[in-house]
Amino acid sequence: APDGTVVKVLGDKMNDGSRLDGPNDLANDAKGGIYFTDPQYIPGLEKMQKGRTVNYIRPDGEVIRVLDVGEIAFPNGILISPDGKTVYVCNSQHNEQNMSFAENFVMAYDVAEDGALQNGRRFAQMILQTREVGSGNKSVGADGMTIDELGNIYVTSNFGLQIFDPKGNLIGVLK
Repeated sequence: APDGTVVKVLGDKMNDGSRLDGPNDLANDAKGGIYFTDPQYIPGLEKMQKGRTVNYIRPDGEVIRVLDVGEIAFPNGILISPDGKTVYVCNSQHNEQNMSFAENFVMAYDVAEDGALQNGRRFAQMILQTREVGSGNKSVGADGMTIDELGNIYVTSNFGLQIFDPKGNLIGVLK
């Protein structure tokens, strides 16, 4: 509430009782659940999770991990398609300390009936800044994401606002 009173805690622990490390971006589904990334944004605090994750708060309040640690090196922005069938997650960092199959891609996952994510695949390749091309560093700084009524996806990044069509093709970049 505006006075600082906590009205309701939606989720602060995983279903195993361990504390969340640093939830960041979220996306609500039509069932009342919430997908969220946890890139462990907690400088100076002991990490309770084994790595950076994507989680789901089920409508009943249970918090489950929906992507294995390491599947996306640094999950940050997240969104769900208007039909609720696909969750998109952007990988913000890919370098010697943070490596995964996701590299500089927005990943797409099918949503199972119970909210779990499956069939992960590279959806859209994000443009790197010139200094990173050929360097092995593919950290695009991807963060917030949104989707419009046509299914076009907008992703903030170090390069600018990158816009992709529903098939993952680059439409353009707003600097």
